[in-house]
Amino acid sequence: MCTQREPGYHSGGYNQGCHDTDECAAGTSGCAQQCTNTHGSYVCSCLPGYWLWTDKHTCNYDNCTFESDSTCAWTDVTSGDDFDWTLTYGKYMYIGTSGFRNVGETAWLTSPMLRPTAFTKRCLMFGYNMNGPSIGLLSVYMTAHGEKPGTLLWRMSGDQGQEWKGASVNLSSLEQYQVFVYSVVNKIM
Repeated sequence: MCTQREPGYHSGGYNQGCHDTDECAAGTSGCAQQCTNTHGSYVCSCLPGYWLWTDKHTCNYDNCTFESDSTCAWTDVTSGDDFDWTLTYGKYMYIGTSGFRNVGETAWLTSPMLRPTAFTKRCLMFGYNMNGPSIGLLSVYMTAHGEKPGTLLWRMSGDQGQEWKGASVNLSSLEQYQVFVYSVVNKIM
């Protein structure tokens, strides 16, 4: 019989005493990425490039790029827009505005919740290619309260030619925040 009635332990059966419960193997830890079992508990940790949020379960990141075959926890908004962003070849996110798209259709991409920048500045650096007659608008917004669109930080519209161009946006917030990338389809030829 198990006499220790503490969380993280279970009875081993008749006269078998108490045994540690492996929350990691049971899938009950709630760890976002990695879990290490300890006696009577567990510890969450994150993959390289990520850091453990104050809730001790959620992982966030700094200095992540789409070139790592990951979306860096950026997600396509699943409702409230008209079409989707796609990760291609593990290098960049894109949307196609030609073909069957209609004027005014939108696509949203959102960052995970990011930690406050305190009194330091953070920079979002990205490349963009806006080529063709159906190119409408590409904008970057920031919000501390999850409301779209938030504060406009950067905007480009119309055909910008075949070359890739670079942009950077300073991010500064004393609160947790998210970044939204918003695109709108122009006329289709």
